[in-house]
This record gives sequence, structure tokens and C-alpha cells, in this order.
Amino acid sequence: MEGMEPMAEKDILEKVLLSHADVFADCVNTLAYEGRCRILEKDLPGTVDLRIW
Repeated sequence: MEGMEPMAEKDILEKVLLSHADVFADCVNTLAYEGRCRILEKDLPGTVDLRIW
């Protein structure tokens, strides 16, 4: 991603990573629920269209 600012590149990479249901569920469970498994990957909607970012 030549020509991008380092912070902008990190933001895009973060959005791509969190668009994966398993990663998103793990992050939410860790940050919001102290690691308890409250959000399950199978309960989340399908893939996100990354073109919106």
C-alpha cells in the first residue's frame, strides 16, 4: 500500500482483520466480557463487504 500514511494503513488492516467473524467474536469477548464466551462466531452475520471502507 505504497503512498499511504502508516496510521491509515493500520486502520485498514484493523478493519480487514475485524471483518473475520472469529476474530471479531474473540475481541468482543475479551474486551467487553472479560474473556467469557458470550459472542459466538456462528451467531454473527456473514462476511462484510470491505469496499465500504
